[in-house]
Amino acid sequence: MASAPVGQATLGNGVYPVAARAAVWMLTLNGLLFAAKAFVGWYGGSYSLIADGMNNLTDVGLSLALLVAMKWAGRPADARHPYGHGRMEPEIARLVGMVIIATAGFLAMGAWHRVFVRHAPPDVSVLVTCAIGIVVKEGMFRYQRGLARRLGSIALKADALNHRTDVGASAAVLIGTAAIWIGGPPSAYWDDVAAFIVAALMGIGAARIVWLASRELLDEIPPSDVIAGVREAALQLREQGVLGTEKIVGRKMGSYYVLDLHLEVPPEMSVQAAHHLGHQVRERVLNRMGEVSDVLVHIEPCPGRR
Repeated sequence: MASAPVGQATLGNGVYPVAARAAVWMLTLNGLLFAAKAFVGWYGGSYSLIADGMNNLTDVGLSLALLVAMKWAGRPADARHPYGHGRMEPEIARLVGMVIIATAGFLAMGAWHRVFVRHAPPDVSVLVTCAIGIVVKEGMFRYQRGLARRLGSIALKADALNHRTDVGASAAVLIGTAAIWIGGPPSAYWDDVAAFIVAALMGIGAARIVWLASRELLDEIPPSDVIAGVREAALQLREQGVLGTEKIVGRKMGSYYVLDLHLEVPPEMSVQAAHHLGHQVRERVLNRMGEVSDVLVHIEPCPGRR
């Protein structure tokens, strides 16, 4: 039994506007962090803090990409895209991740060249800026992680993981600068070591983003709790004729799942009755499973079961 196209016109009033508003806040905070770290890093003579600021600048790009992705993903289904536009989410996340990996490589090369050049230790303002950055980034991570779990968004999850990586990067700058203050001018190379660590963490975090997005684009099967929830919703209509569920498969489309449900019914059931039952099952699943945007129900005759 064929179902209607994914009704993502209604989705635009739910997940995507909330995620877009969050992206605006993340963009604003990352922009402020970049400006502060770039200025203090230049003024205070800390290449590692400048690298950390560039890390936040890539986060601005990620937030902008998220805004574009959420706006595009929230568009309703059409004749050419019957499943909607949710795949724009992981695709944007994957592309941004690759850009961040390239940026991390350039920063690592700069740190490697500087480590052999003698330079003055950073100013104390670098320590203060790092401490503030760590607190702000940890708050951003906690907020974004909670939102990603609530909305089931791979792009928001990737952004949250990026914030946690940024906490580690800023901590490396803080520790490296503190080591210079303890060890004096001969220990100034720790600033470059910290910059190299920042670049490495950027690369690792971006690789994780690319991996998560690629898994979704490869149509990984939905989690077991989603499958179990769909099966339970279908079996609640046993009295109407549902005998079981032969197979439940599907794919992630942005923040939602699109599923195929093979529904087992008595072989003597008429086509009209089976068609009506399929619609009942579909409506029951969509009403109970907020993370599912559409279900295509296939009718399977199943003799000898009740």
